[in-house]
Amino acid sequence: FTRLIAALGPRQARIELRWLRQAQADIPLLTQLISRRADGEPLQYILGTQPFGPLNLLTRPPVLIPRPETEHWTHALADLISPSAQSPVTLLDLGTGSACIPLLLAHLWPPAVPPFHVLTSNPPYIPSSHAHTLPRSVRDYEDHSALFAGPTGLEFYHTISRLTRRPGFLAPGAVVALECSASFLTSVLPISGPIPGVFRAPSSRTSDPRLS
Repeated sequence: FTRLIAALGPRQARIELRWLRQAQADIPLLTQLISRRADGEPLQYILGTQPFGPLNLLTRPPVLIPRPETEHWTHALADLISPSAQSPVTLLDLGTGSACIPLLLAHLWPPAVPPFHVLTSNPPYIPSSHAHTLPRSVRDYEDHSALFAGPTGLEFYHTISRLTRRPGFLAPGAVVALECSASFLTSVLPISGPIPGVFRAPSSRTSDPRLS
């Protein structure tokens, strides 16, 4: 427990120790879990789950761990659009890792068929040159293909923009919801160009640990 305090601080160490104890009562096995966490392994990989809205998603390395800021804008999107059996929508999520976005929306919305009324994506958006700025628990454990986009961090936004411009790909009045770093927002918006219905959620107070 001393190592856990050194790694996380007293308050966070006590909180996570309680969760670890709930997951594993056997002392020798619990000690192993504590040691893994103190070494920097993400808690979600150790526990094997991550809450996301009303869902409890399985998390296994190296899939990108669902984060609060993604949950925040997914809920905002669900509040914005109200599909029904009489007026269904279709959803396409690009760059799916854990599939947290479509799973949560599918939990709240009835099923539908193409063309797509809603396109969501939390694509890789970290420039490869920024790898050294990431926390070790992210850099050393999570899937780099889900984190790093390329030299500029904008590569996937260009790809998505080309995809949405295909004739018949989006339904009239479709909404395109993309997650991006606040520091890149002014660069991403011009890429979206004339795409109708680009959705911008209210700012979340939770910063992205990938860019902290």
